[in-house]
Amino acid sequence: MLLLVGEGAFLLITPTWLPHQAGFTAAPVALTVGGTMGRVTALVRAKPARIAVADDAAGALLVYTSG
Repeated sequence: MLLLVGEGAFLLITPTWLPHQAGFTAAPVALTVGGTMGRVTALVRAKPARIAVADDAAGALLVYTSG
């Protein structure tokens, strides 16, 4: 998470924006989302179907917000 925040701050203070700079944060975003989904799945202690629905909803939200 700290790496994601640091790289995001770096991109926000950079004076120019190029399309390839989005890849700079791809790995920290993937690690943060994966860790969060693992933690949520461990905390939910529910039936497997409910966990699958929650994972699918979170994945759909991630795809929607990524543009």
